[in-house]
Amino acid sequence: METKGDGKTKDFFDKLSSLSGVFIAIAGFMATYIYNNNQISIQKQKTASDINSNAITVLEKCMKYATSENPKEREFGYAVFSTMGYEKLAINLIDIRHDSAGINVVKSIAEGSDKDLSSYASGILSKLSKDPNTRIKQVVNYFDKGVITTVLGDDSLTIEKYFSEANKWSGQLGIKTDLGRLIIYDTEFNSGSNAVEKLSQEVKDELNGTPKDGINEATWLKSFLKHRVNYLNDFAARVPEFKKALPHLMERINTLSGFLERGNYDLNDEKK
Repeated sequence: METKGDGKTKDFFDKLSSLSGVFIAIAGFMATYIYNNNQISIQKQKTASDINSNAITVLEKCMKYATSENPKEREFGYAVFSTMGYEKLAINLIDIRHDSAGINVVKSIAEGSDKDLSSYASGILSKLSKDPNTRIKQVVNYFDKGVITTVLGDDSLTIEKYFSEANKWSGQLGIKTDLGRLIIYDTEFNSGSNAVEKLSQEVKDELNGTPKDGINEATWLKSFLKHRVNYLNDFAARVPEFKKALPHLMERINTLSGFLERGNYDLNDEKK
């Protein structure tokens, strides 16, 4: 026979049983929630790890481009570094190498919205513009007024080859001023190494030596330009098609002679 107390006890256990189901459901939900969150966290960590791994791979590949001997490849490498958020790394690589191939990348960063980066890039850009190698190339590019793209197809690697050859000649001849190096480079760029060798020998015979032998560099360069004029006139007489280019070449020689007369050996902010 069931007493009043026994009914209360039964109600208590019935309620406890129903609550136990709720607790189990909540516990199950919490376990699932915690598990899912852990899986999401693990996936996020894996994704972040994959992204970092991919970024490192890209950076490693870009470093190969950034240290290439080809100016176009170096510019590409710098640009990728900048695009990936490593602008300061790109700027520092360009600065260390005094690399004119990176000027456009530095300009782009200098014109960006990040004030600190913009200021830093502007400072490096100023240094690059004062680099003598950059100035020499800029003057020759200025002289050409677009001829560089039609004659050379804007082949930066070819331009670097001419510049490298010209520097070798300058070293052999003992030419040390930026203006002297410019005159040799401009001759190499337009007429090639054979012309530089021929003209150098003619001047050497005339003056009994080169700047490396103690001949005054300004005197030697003046004679070199005189012989270059004769060389071009003779070439035009033998090759009629060349006559069309002669006025342009004579104009640049006159410009270089003007530099020489004014003693602008450092090419200070002057292009003509």
